[in-house]
Parts: sequence; C-alpha cells; structure tokens
Amino acid sequence: MTGWAKTRWSRLAPRERVGLVAFIVVALGFVGYRFLLKPWSLRTGKTSAERKTLQQQVTKLQDSLIAMEQERQDVQQQREEAAKLKDEVDNLERQILASDELGQLLGHLAKQGQGLGITFESMAQEVDESGERPEVKIDLVFASPYAALASYFRRIEELSPYLTITDFEVSEPAEGPSDAQEVKASLRTPLRPAGSGASTLAKNPPTPEPIVIARSPFHEVAKHVPLVDVESLQLTGITFRGEASTAIINDEVVRVGDKVKELQITKILPDQVIVSDGSESHAIPLNK
Repeated sequence: MTGWAKTRWSRLAPRERVGLVAFIVVALGFVGYRFLLKPWSLRTGKTSAERKTLQQQVTKLQDSLIAMEQERQDVQQQREEAAKLKDEVDNLERQILASDELGQLLGHLAKQGQGLGITFESMAQEVDESGERPEVKIDLVFASPYAALASYFRRIEELSPYLTITDFEVSEPAEGPSDAQEVKASLRTPLRPAGSGASTLAKNPPTPEPIVIARSPFHEVAKHVPLVDVESLQLTGITFRGEASTAIINDEVVRVGDKVKELQITKILPDQVIVSDGSESHAIPLNK
C-alpha cells in the first residue's frame, strides 16, 4: 500500500473503513461474477444443452438403426419367401407335360393297362390352344373287365398330378353280355411349349394296390336257392323257456344248435323258429 493510501486509510474512521472494505468486496464480487462466473455458467449451460441435444440425436440414430435392421430382416425374410415360392412355382411348372412328350404319355396310358385284362381300341389326341394355356384332350376307347376300371384309373392318376379324367362311359358290348365292358374315357392335361425341358412325368410310376369291385352292375346277381325246401318243415309245437326252449319240427324235438335236413336251428321264439342254411336265415311259423 502506497504512502498516500496509508495516509487516507489512517484518516478514515473505523465505520468508514468497514464500509470501504464492504464496497471493495462487493465490487470484486460483481466483477468476478460479471467477467468470470457468469460467462462460465453460460458456457456450462450451453454445453449441457448441447450434450442433451447430442444424446437425443444419438438415441434417435440408435432407434433408426434398430428400425433399419428390422426392415433389413423383413426384406431378407420376404426375399427368402419369394425364393421359396418361386421354387414351388417352378416345381409345379415342371410337372406340366411338354407338348413334345405326348407320345410318351400315350405309351404310359397303354402300359398302365397291362396285367388288368384291358384291350385298347383307339387313342385320339386333340390340342386346344384357345385358352390361356394350351391343353390336350385324349380320348380312349378300350375293353376292360368292370372290376379293373378303378385300378386302371388309379394308375393313371400316378402319372401326373395335372392329368384328370373329365368324362367316361361304360356300356355293355354290342355283341351282348361279356366279361369285358366297352369303355370310353376323356382325359385332359395342360401343356408347356416343346423344348422347355422334360416334365416330371413318371417314367416308372408306382403300381398301387388293385381296387377290388365285387361285381359288375351289368351282370345279374344269382338268386340264392336254399339247399333244402324250407316249406317242407312243419313246426307243430314250441316249449318256450328262454335258452332251454325246444320245438317240434317234423315230429322231432330240437333245440338251438340242432340241425334238421341240413338247416341249423339258430333261434326259438314263442311263435316261430329261425333256421339257417349258412347263407340265409328262414322263419318257420308255428302251425296252429
């Protein structure tokens, strides 16, 4: 402190000294706040705001990255599904017969009749190109035992999933009743252009188990003729006691399980007896 300052300080009263010190402290505080603390606070607040903005941008960017990854996975899944669908379509397309395979198909149709007693009379084909995709119609005329028809048509189905039987007619031969019926069948299948590759036409299709048809509707069912004339049996008495029941047939006492003229007693009722010849049952009424 200079001499002048010391002189001035010594002349001040204690109260004035306190006031001067307080003024100097306040002035220093104001200057410190104005030029040091306030700028620092502003810089700190700005830095905090910038950091918060940056954090928000980072969060937004992270959300965008997550969404982009999800979209990428969705696109990848759609591509895989599209590729799988394309493979399925290509596989279905390969199963369609190519127009240059018609001869091979006709050979298979004839081959499938082997071992079934089928005799082919004619095979005619006609290509229809009026629709969106060409189709071929095949008309078959053959003679076949009625029992073999279902087996033959089942074999045809094994050749191609697109080969369908659109119509067929079964009739008795013109020369009269026979074991083989005259059959007219129409088949249809779509076609691919020639030279577009071989189809999956079964070269050696599996032979399914034959379907057995009990009888042909073109043959009459033989009427059953009993081995014994049932009307020759006379039922003259019944003692009905449940399982211990007895009956008198042609003056002979019989029970359930006994036989009369090759006819077995199967049931004794209060007013009749049931007998069987092994194929059919017959009722013998009580003569009253």
